[in-house]
Amino acid sequence: VTGVQTCALPIYLSKNSISAYIRKMMQQEDVTIKEAATYTGVSVGTFRNKLSQDRFSIGDLMILAEMCDYKLAFVPNHT
Repeated sequence: VTGVQTCALPIYLSKNSISAYIRKMMQQEDVTIKEAATYTGVSVGTFRNKLSQDRFSIGDLMILAEMCDYKLAFVPNHT
């Protein structure tokens, strides 16, 4: 697939780093909080809470990655 950004995130990320990364992805692709909330099926307030509490499901991450033209992947350590 061409034009898809990838990034490998280690599993030991500190608190709020997933949310910080999501914010960065959204900012790069001009995705608003309202748009992200709509696509993930929650209210704007709930989405903001997810960002502040760093509480995203794998489904949320898949949707957000697709919205921002990223690919979500699980890669084993033993390659």
